[in-house]
Amino acid sequence: MSRATRMKVKLDNIDKNPHYGVFNASIVRISDYKLTLKDIFSSYEFDIEFNLSEDFDYTKANKSIYINQYGNIGYGDEELLFDNFKKHKYWQARHGEVKLFKFLKALHNPNIFDSNFTLKKNDNYISNSDQFKELFLSDYEYTPTIGGIIYLNHNYEECILDKFIPGNKVSILRNSKGNFKNLNDIHMKEIINMFNSNNQPEGQYNFDYIIGLNDEGTLE
Repeated sequence: MSRATRMKVKLDNIDKNPHYGVFNASIVRISDYKLTLKDIFSSYEFDIEFNLSEDFDYTKANKSIYINQYGNIGYGDEELLFDNFKKHKYWQARHGEVKLFKFLKALHNPNIFDSNFTLKKNDNYISNSDQFKELFLSDYEYTPTIGGIIYLNHNYEECILDKFIPGNKVSILRNSKGNFKNLNDIHMKEIINMFNSNNQPEGQYNFDYIIGLNDEGTLE
């Protein structure tokens, strides 16, 4: 049986047409701790869930994780955090906060020279879903968008890469066509480092507009 035939058999048994590609999306709904986003080009809607808890989060090497008011992440003993980190409001991360504040950082794209700015708009968002919603409110006169990558795992299930960028950087990501060797953009640093070191999750990627896998025609 050819690879194309095996893939066709697999697709015949999944519940929906999985989509993948580079998104530039706005938030259209917030239900408890789940966001529904809508891609502004394809109108495709997808969900991102944040599993938050009050338990402190640690690296695989058991190092403490810290977050500051701009969504930057620091690791290790608190007294060893670099000075610029400690000059701002920061706290020890709880489970799920790293993903949450990376998302918020890309969505709100804060000015790091504005000492009055903070992504942490209240202290009870982990236990109070209404206060969770407040984190996504924008002071802009326009609706902010956020960019990222939807890819397919080996079971052809949609997965969202746990790296996000401001919406105005999405064209750079698409134009890369998956080649990050010559890219040097501070907003895309995590994505660039991930793909240049081959540490990206295995699966199928599409570095263009979102498309349904079943819409591509014959899969070779």
